[in-house]
Amino acid sequence: MDQHTRKTLMELQAQLRHTETLPEGEREIVDELYEEIEELLAQPRHEAPPTPHPLVKRLAEAAQGFEVSHPDLTLIIERIIDSLSTMGI
Repeated sequence: MDQHTRKTLMELQAQLRHTETLPEGEREIVDELYEEIEELLAQPRHEAPPTPHPLVKRLAEAAQGFEVSHPDLTLIIERIIDSLSTMGI
């Protein structure tokens, strides 16, 4: 995993720790997405798939859901999406 992506994931963790107003269900969604990102990035990469990974779509949906209530969280998720896209995921 590149340094930029690692830094962005660390920012996501920090944001989650400091976001007290995030309802438990939403926090669980982000935690699950975070774990899936970690698993995906730990896997050896072969050829890039012809379509975006399903996780990227779910991240985009999560970002859209947090857009109004948690804009800082949305920005971090969008940066993760950009990082994954740059990596060909």
